[in-house]
Amino acid sequence: YDSTKLLYEIGRKFSFYLFPFGKDFREIINEINQLIVTDWQVKIVERTPELVVIRVDKCIFCSEIGVSCDLFKGFIIHSLEKNLPSG
Repeated sequence: YDSTKLLYEIGRKFSFYLFPFGKDFREIINEINQLIVTDWQVKIVERTPELVVIRVDKCIFCSEIGVSCDLFKGFIIHSLEKNLPSG
């Protein structure tokens, strides 16, 4: 099993652990910025029904910790998926 896939899966499961019933995606982004206190910024740059563009300035995962961003990607993508309407 590729380590990037494993990190992605861990991030995805962590999203479920933190927000098992889902949560507004904007609230999740705000909580991330409040809970992880460091010199970084996560923000929604663009949001349409078909597209969400997220910008991460000074990502702590790849720049400070040295961990692949796949963990964070899995967390963000799964958090957004739970927020989308079904069907």
